[in-house]
Amino acid sequence: MKKGFTLIELLVVVLIIGILSGIALPQYTAAVEKARASEVVSLMASAEKAADLYVLQEGYPSTGLVELVGKRNGVASGKLDIDIEAALSCQTNNDRCESKDFSYDVYCGTSTCTWTAEQLKGDYDMSGHRSRGGKWMRSCDYYTKAGRVVCESLRGQGWSASDNM
Repeated sequence: MKKGFTLIELLVVVLIIGILSGIALPQYTAAVEKARASEVVSLMASAEKAADLYVLQEGYPSTGLVELVGKRNGVASGKLDIDIEAALSCQTNNDRCESKDFSYDVYCGTSTCTWTAEQLKGDYDMSGHRSRGGKWMRSCDYYTKAGRVVCESLRGQGWSASDNM
């Protein structure tokens, strides 16, 4: 008698591997995206505290917007007490800074401070704002099913999630 596997046995094994990978891959992808979003949550929590300190020291601007990250005329704004720009790529003459996956902005106007984190893939965007005398309100807007998974996972942490599909 010959030793080895029959074609049917090999097909069954390949089928089982295919089914398992079909179940595991979406879960893995969702976990990776949630980890990316947690990076934004952490980074922007620091930006919120720094923006609050800026407002305490300088007050809200009387007119216009004060950019708290980014570069103008090739010079870093340097208005935050955290070195957010060292972790991000801030383009010359652009008020936004970028990481591998997101584009960030932090600014204060006459009565509010705001931060935005736009995912470069376009699945979802995250933002936060604080009105004078109020608390930080955070929201996540999703545009795809993958973005929905991330935004819905943030609801338990006090975020609002908006469907823009």
